[in-house]
Amino acid sequence: MSGMARFPFPSLPSRLLLASLSLLLALLMLVGASYAWFSLSTHPEIGGIQVTLYTSRTLLVAASQEGEYGQRLDLSDPLSRYVELKPVSTADGIHWYLPTYEAIGLLKDPSQFYLDTQLDHANVAKFNASGQPLQGLALKDARAKGYYVYADFWLKTEEPACLVRLSVPGQQTLDEWEIRQGTYGTYALSLFTRPEGEEIAILEPQAQTALRAGFLCDPDDPATRSFTIFEPNADQRSSLDKPRSGSGQAENPYVAGYDVASNLANYQEGSYIPTHPIGPDPQSPAGSGLVVDPDFKRLIIQKKSVWDLPALEAVLLAQQRQPGSNEVATMGRFVADTQVLAAAVDPVTGMAPLVAGVNEAIAGEPVIIRLAQEIPRKIRLFFWIEGQDVDCWNDIATGSFAINLELAGETTTNPE
Repeated sequence: MSGMARFPFPSLPSRLLLASLSLLLALLMLVGASYAWFSLSTHPEIGGIQVTLYTSRTLLVAASQEGEYGQRLDLSDPLSRYVELKPVSTADGIHWYLPTYEAIGLLKDPSQFYLDTQLDHANVAKFNASGQPLQGLALKDARAKGYYVYADFWLKTEEPACLVRLSVPGQQTLDEWEIRQGTYGTYALSLFTRPEGEEIAILEPQAQTALRAGFLCDPDDPATRSFTIFEPNADQRSSLDKPRSGSGQAENPYVAGYDVASNLANYQEGSYIPTHPIGPDPQSPAGSGLVVDPDFKRLIIQKKSVWDLPALEAVLLAQQRQPGSNEVATMGRFVADTQVLAAAVDPVTGMAPLVAGVNEAIAGEPVIIRLAQEIPRKIRLFFWIEGQDVDCWNDIATGSFAINLELAGETTTNPE
């Protein structure tokens, strides 16, 4: 398949609940029933994706292979030019599955989802060739086509060899890190914005529970490429009770192959629920979608990050700038051993508690890539809303995230 696919999305309104948060803070939450992963959002666009990459001293990063290498790369400008993210699913970063619907609005079987392997639905601009914002039907068409985004960057090391992971500053112990946040760090948070002329800040918090970042290493070389998925805010729940398809119709779970109604304990804060993404069916030459088991060897799991509300409020009161750095964010710890977490998943509830017994660490396993000295490697960094995440709401459609990713390099004598 190629080109733009048009799907019969149900036209259902979203309810916006605006709650006061201290003096200048209001929380905008999207709630409402709909039939599948997504129905076209009616909320106004309120921000863009702010993404910054930092590296430790053992690593260098650049926007191109021959570009200027350093220890910081800001990806906010290109990524903020694209339309809002909408739910999709992938297991490998190559096969992207977009939802399709029955005429009555129910989600079809994943085998009938739209398969996008050409990135046709990624990086769809909300600006025209002259740099002017799209409006009217042109913007509507762009939003209908665009689902996910990506940016390419290059890594290298001057050490003999280096293992790359996500991390918070490595010179601090865990306790010191909790007391005093460092300069960099790793987190993904829904972005606060303040509309012009307004005295309230607005946050869309639910999308961050289903947000994913994917590191596709060597994307142009099938022989060596690999895909690692980062699950930020993995223990945060979007709601205690998710809306269902109804109105006299048969109940239809939000997530294919997962019975949302079986146990509402699944929506406890502090629990981890593995996401079963949609990958290619090996029995189908056409690449039909199939719900697959998660590969815990390729998962980086971080507990939820949160805004430091007093610090955030101070920034808003001072009217200095829009917050988007960890000066006003507290970062969650990483789960050190995802294999142990996988074994802890209760087969009845589908949930693993992230309590004191779960091993935590500064560095986020697994290794994203192994670098050899002075040999640049290309990485394609994807951001998407995982439609198979149990906390994915149908009405999620946003491009408003503040994302910091720190890449930590561990020197080694063996690059393999």
